[in-house]
Amino acid sequence: MSTKPVPVAVRIVSLLCAALAAGVLAFVAHLAGNASMAKGIVVGAGATIVIAIALWALGRRAGAPGRIASGIADERENRILTAAGSDAAFVMLIAGVVGVIGSLYGWHGALVGAIVMWSGLLTLITSFFIRLRRS
Repeated sequence: MSTKPVPVAVRIVSLLCAALAAGVLAFVAHLAGNASMAKGIVVGAGATIVIAIALWALGRRAGAPGRIASGIADERENRILTAAGSDAAFVMLIAGVVGVIGSLYGWHGALVGAIVMWSGLLTLITSFFIRLRRS
């Protein structure tokens, strides 16, 4: 596996694509009459882009998250991230089943979606750092 850093041009293009995708989603949400969702998309995407820029700027000094974001992670870190991703996928599957059952009892679709997404995100982050500390 190569540990060469990702070229700067690729990083810039990926950030521009992320900002464009967030802008399109926010625009569509605003046109659909969901101004608060559009604001949430802009804030969330902006925070994610700022975190990505910070991790890229810090690189190796940011530890494993910085090396993964910079594209210079070793096999161990990639294996840990893959295992944490599978943990998150399993938890999201369980959350989806719970959400379907909850929707039978009147839960709103946005609530079910939020439960699935937040459970996946929190599980990914928690599992990654627990696995990183243990190995």
